[in-house]
Amino acid sequence: MLITLIGRLFQFAIMFASVKIMTNLLTPEEMGKSALIITTTNLFALFLINPVGMFLNRRMHAWIDENRFKSYLGLYVGYLIAVASIAAGVLVTAYHLGLDLGLARLQWMLVLVCGSLVFNTISTTLVLALNMIQRTLAFTLLTLGTLTTCLCLSIFLNHTGHPSAERWMTGTLIGQTLFALIAYFVLFRGDVGLRVGPIRITSVQWSTIVSFCWPLGLAVLMQWLHMQGYRFLLANRFGLAQLGMYAAGYGIAASLMSAYESLLTTWYLPAFYRMANSADLAERGMAWSTYARFMVPASFLGMTALVAASPSLPKVLLGSSYHDTGQ
Repeated sequence: MLITLIGRLFQFAIMFASVKIMTNLLTPEEMGKSALIITTTNLFALFLINPVGMFLNRRMHAWIDENRFKSYLGLYVGYLIAVASIAAGVLVTAYHLGLDLGLARLQWMLVLVCGSLVFNTISTTLVLALNMIQRTLAFTLLTLGTLTTCLCLSIFLNHTGHPSAERWMTGTLIGQTLFALIAYFVLFRGDVGLRVGPIRITSVQWSTIVSFCWPLGLAVLMQWLHMQGYRFLLANRFGLAQLGMYAAGYGIAASLMSAYESLLTTWYLPAFYRMANSADLAERGMAWSTYARFMVPASFLGMTALVAASPSLPKVLLGSSYHDTGQ
């Protein structure tokens, strides 16, 4: 538990240092461009990847016990590549239809969006798996290593040329790709999830996956429309600079809540998934109520603390060009 706490504190420090450095290096226009890249990526990640990823987490313990996790992970990677291909097709079509997504070149959008959908998802999935199977030290080191490497590479690339959103996010993508490979070798060192033969998904299993995923996919699509999709309208009406100012201020709140939630879920999520995967029906039924009993009041306390501190946060956590984002 102490290792997790120390690791999370360092993680938060790196995250907020990244925001501070990013807003010192990038102009509001470049921040606006970065916001649109992330928003576009999140559309495909939330709608097409998030529900399947949750199903993977839901079944992870059982598949590890059956030594089939590695095989199912291979199928998941194939699915990620398929989603990236769909995203590429949608982006190319959007550009040919004349839709302005805030980027000068289509090539950058394809590399950053599709690359993130594959490599960021793989890295996140594998590192989270280490925490799920209680390999806390490896989870902590890889989490901190990913953040630190991504930050250093982004700074380096922006110092080799004119600072831009594309250079910053390319550094992040390279770091995620590197640590996806490292996490793979760390996770499967030994006998975790060894392949036992080719996996063939039956029609019953397909039905289970679809019935699990479609409500989640619909919910997170509505969430994206409500919380992120409007950013294209903001950029079109007010310009990238105003969007960048807004995104920087909103990003502080989102990062703080995300950090707080991440700290809570690191402790409580593994227990939730173990209970949800139990052979005991009564224990499975108690999984959500036990999880919610801790998470709901803690989340409410975190939200009220954030609201109380919000007037002074931009001056502390953002570059000088963004100190008025509170307005």
